[in-house]
Amino acid sequence: MHDPMRIVALLADAGLPMIFITWPALLVALIPTIAIEALLIQRRTHARIGKTFISTAAANAVSTIVGVPMTWSVLFVFEMVVGATVPSLWGHSVLGGIVGFLISSPWIGPAENARWAVPLAVLVLLVPFYFVSLLIERAMIQHMIAADEPNVPIEDQIPASTVRAAVRDANLLSYGILFLLTSVWLAYLLVRN
Repeated sequence: MHDPMRIVALLADAGLPMIFITWPALLVALIPTIAIEALLIQRRTHARIGKTFISTAAANAVSTIVGVPMTWSVLFVFEMVVGATVPSLWGHSVLGGIVGFLISSPWIGPAENARWAVPLAVLVLLVPFYFVSLLIERAMIQHMIAADEPNVPIEDQIPASTVRAAVRDANLLSYGILFLLTSVWLAYLLVRN
């Protein structure tokens, strides 16, 4: 029979895969993110509101459900391949510690399980998640909104550059809000300790 306390201790020694923190949080934030981004994109592009909400919802669902775990997986593999070389390159220097933490953010080790490490790792992961979300959402929304419609004269079609800029700005806003909220969480933990 397995001792439950031993299993808990083993799990604690294994570290924390940050996908279990970031992905559920991004799923919870999905509805407000869709609303914020759709309103901003519609305001910038003047596309039909229904079409904008549908395309923004679809693009955000794909970027969150597929893009975030895929990005985390690539970062985790990178951490496993490159992470072991950081101590040999920089030793125990401050720069080595910073680079090591940046690389190990997908799966923070037990030595990094200080309370502040979790929100700091989330902040690090939000950066690559932003870029992947931007790529996915830009392609999908541009295709869905800026696609040529047979009954719309060419001069009334929304330029692809306008859609790309609107999606970029909408993602900057939504990820900026996530970054700000996570920074407040980090500051709270640092002040509390």
